[in-house]
Amino acid sequence: MVRVVAPAGCGKTTVAAEWAAHTDGPVMWVTLDHHDDDPMTLALHIAQAAIDAGGPNPELSEAMR
Repeated sequence: MVRVVAPAGCGKTTVAAEWAAHTDGPVMWVTLDHHDDDPMTLALHIAQAAIDAGGPNPELSEAMR
């Protein structure tokens, strides 16, 4: 897992997008803001990102619908 944290305008998105473009594995991209400080909301964002990245659990995909 890679987590990118830095102040606004430091190039986080650019660096992460470049890295993602050159990796062979699946990439999950989750963008958070102050509205996402609830643990359930965070879990739902991560679960959806796993599904979008081709997560191996079809039951999770069905539960999110």
